[in-house]
Amino acid sequence: MQNKDWGKGIPSYNESDLMTDEELIRFAMDIVAKYELNGNGYELVDWSCQPNVFPNIVLKKDDKLIFVVVKVAVAPNHATLSNFWKNTYAQKAKKDYGASCFFASVNIGACDAERFDAGLALRGDAFYANYKGMEELTGDIPITQEEIDKGLAEAKNIN
Repeated sequence: MQNKDWGKGIPSYNESDLMTDEELIRFAMDIVAKYELNGNGYELVDWSCQPNVFPNIVLKKDDKLIFVVVKVAVAPNHATLSNFWKNTYAQKAKKDYGASCFFASVNIGACDAERFDAGLALRGDAFYANYKGMEELTGDIPITQEEIDKGLAEAKNIN
């Protein structure tokens, strides 16, 4: 993506100037790859920039498969994954593929304070990124019936 000088504050922009969900997840995955693949012994096997695809990244280390779920959010929001989905993804990875599973939360925000506060992700803008590493998912987080119901409702809405 080519850099663009959007100036200061909130500029006049079109809907087509906003980053798409696919561009946001690709940006987040590039950040994860930069920090996890350089010198950590991981081999990249596959990846998908489609939102709501599991897993987003498949790695291999010491002949073991590792699935990574990447979520991205634009400030002031934060990328999260509910305990329901943490358990679901970890259990599926282990049961179906013998893989371990990790969650990578990437939060980005425009370097311009007004665009940051407004949650604008304009193509070509300069961004801050917050990534603290991969969280291992074990699949054994205690969850309530309410969390299960909410997760099942979310699953019905995923295309």
